[in-house]
Amino acid sequence: MWENAGASTTIEFVINVDPEIILFGIAQRLSNVTARGRPPKNTRNVSGSQRETTDTAVRSEARTPEASSPDVIIGTFTLFDIDVIALIDPGSTHSYVCVNLVSSKTLHMESTEFVIRVSNPLGKCVLVDKMCKNCPLMFRDVCFPVNLMLLPFNEFDIIFGMDWLTLHNAIVNCKRKSIELKSQNGELF
Repeated sequence: MWENAGASTTIEFVINVDPEIILFGIAQRLSNVTARGRPPKNTRNVSGSQRETTDTAVRSEARTPEASSPDVIIGTFTLFDIDVIALIDPGSTHSYVCVNLVSSKTLHMESTEFVIRVSNPLGKCVLVDKMCKNCPLMFRDVCFPVNLMLLPFNEFDIIFGMDWLTLHNAIVNCKRKSIELKSQNGELF
C-alpha cells in the first residue's frame, strides 16, 4: 500500500512463512492463520497517522529450501565471491538480502526513497529502509545485477522478487522448478 505523508512513503508487505520456520527470532507452530497474505488492519505509518489498508499485499514465500517441496524454487548464485542460496519468489515485488550477509561482507548500503513494512503471519513487523544497489550477482560467469533490500531473515541469503525477475526477463517454470534468465547481451541461461 502506498501512502504519501510529506516526504515519507510507506509500503506494506506480508511475508508468509512456513509455520515451523524461525523468522525474526520467533519460533512457534501456527494453528490458525486466517489472514495469511494480508496486511494487518488499522496500522500506522512512520509518522503515526491513521491509514487504511487494501486487500492487495505482496507476499514473499520464505520456506526451508527442500528440493522435494512443491512450492519452493531455489538456486545457488555467487555474490561478491561467495555462494548464496536464493529463493525465487514471483509473489514479491522487491528482492531482499539477509542482513547477516551484508554485515559480514561490509556491503555499501544506502537509504531508500520509501519505507517498507514487512510483516509475517505471526504479526511481527520490521521496517525496511536500506538497500544495496547494483550488486554483482553471478551465474555461470555472467553478471545479473540486483538491488537488494535488507531484511532480518535467515532462511535464505537472498529472495528474488519481481523487480529482479522482470529486469532479467526471467521465465519461471514451476513444474521443473527452474528459471531461465536473459543476460544483458541477450543470451539465455
